[in-house]
Amino acid sequence: MIPVDLEIMERRSLSANFKTVFRSIFTSLTIVQNIRIIAPALGYMFLQLAVMILYLWSLEKPWTSFWALFLGGVGAGDIARFPGHLLLMQPILGRVDMLLGAFVQVIFQASTVFLVSAAFRRKTVSIRAAAAESLARYPKLLFVSLLSSALVYAFINLARHLSENMDGIARIAAAGSGVLIALGVQTLFLFSIPIIMHRETPAARIVPESFRAVAELPIASAIIVIVSFFITLPTTFLSLKAAMISLQLSPDFMIHSHIASTIMEMTANYLLMAGATIIFIHKIDVRREKE
Repeated sequence: MIPVDLEIMERRSLSANFKTVFRSIFTSLTIVQNIRIIAPALGYMFLQLAVMILYLWSLEKPWTSFWALFLGGVGAGDIARFPGHLLLMQPILGRVDMLLGAFVQVIFQASTVFLVSAAFRRKTVSIRAAAAESLARYPKLLFVSLLSSALVYAFINLARHLSENMDGIARIAAAGSGVLIALGVQTLFLFSIPIIMHRETPAARIVPESFRAVAELPIASAIIVIVSFFITLPTTFLSLKAAMISLQLSPDFMIHSHIASTIMEMTANYLLMAGATIIFIHKIDVRREKE
């Protein structure tokens, strides 16, 4: 009974959970010495930047008509004109990123999980092998990605809709509640990709298994999600004011803002995936093997 009681106390201790999270983050940073570990995260970042370059270079039909599909009430002519194409870049590419995030990013995240897991266990795995393993599990990864993305999108949009009819503190509280619920959803799905990449779990059991894993370390799970969120917070606030700043300084500021946001998102996403993988292996998988 004593070891069990000590284990329960450790899970509930805020300081112990902070140590668990920051050790996992520190380990995630130290293994970056091997560039292969961070290659998937960098690859997805370069994909996002390539989409931005494509947008900036495609200001004639049919491309302008294609980009206009991502933003209601905007025509191809609005995108083709300066500085409209720069001011509209953020909302348009934001919608594109949502699609990429739901359908494509999960492959890069799974590859990161696979590579981090191998490095943590002192094994050598190639990027090609990690990608092949991720693609082999893509149906399960896609299922989890679409489900979590749909829930996050639904809650944030519901909060935004409710806040439209409010003023002052009530409006801020309503909008903020959507963000908090979205972070909660992200926490509940935190270990879903590590579970897919480490176990042969049926698709219907992946989400419940992730919930169970989070229930074993709820404080540490929430902390690592919040830390990754705070990493992106400065560029998120900057992007909200980017259009206004661009009109005062230069429309080209939209490009710099988008690049900064993409880099910070890559950093936060890598630390979240790598840290969650290390916590999963060290604190959850090992414990279950002992059971």
